[in-house]
Amino acid sequence: MSVELFQKIAQIIPPMDGWCTVERALDTAAVVMAIRPQKVVVIGVFGGRDTVAAALACRDYGNGVVMAIDPWSASASVEGQSGEDEKWWNDQAKHDLVYGKFVTTVAALGLHPSIVIIRDRSDSVTPPDGIGLLISDGNHGPQSIRDIERYAPNVILGGFAYLDDLGWSGDAVMESVQKLLSFGFIELYRRDGGAWFQRVKQ
Repeated sequence: MSVELFQKIAQIIPPMDGWCTVERALDTAAVVMAIRPQKVVVIGVFGGRDTVAAALACRDYGNGVVMAIDPWSASASVEGQSGEDEKWWNDQAKHDLVYGKFVTTVAALGLHPSIVIIRDRSDSVTPPDGIGLLISDGNHGPQSIRDIERYAPNVILGGFAYLDDLGWSGDAVMESVQKLLSFGFIELYRRDGGAWFQRVKQ
């Protein structure tokens, strides 16, 4: 039942690494429960808060797979970044620690096979067809534009996308938004510094 699912997500999310709020995690689960997608793609998993919420929802309705794509790599994270952003992300030990905790959480929750962890750059992964939900929260430099260009065309009509950190320094994230709109998406509402979009035409 969705009530019990949402209660569980509200308990699980706060201790996990990352910045996705309980509200956005619940948004993610609600989208998954509403459209029951065959495929969910998360680019930029890090601590995995929204990823776990999506996988729990997939398991709850008994179908769907979440592709969790992230290299958990300092070198990948700092590409196109500068200043404090570059300094914070340029720590491989931090990435390894967060990755280990995420894997442990997935195992403890018994989320296989509802989730497939792909520790690799999004450029190295072939975008699947029939994406019902795309969450783009990876590197916020030019990589973010490439991610939208490659993955957004494979989102189904009526499917959803969430783009995080619209206020990130530099122009790449907002260029990603414009690219998403060009693929037939409309903005629905803002959440956690990002925005939810739906594809209304192809």
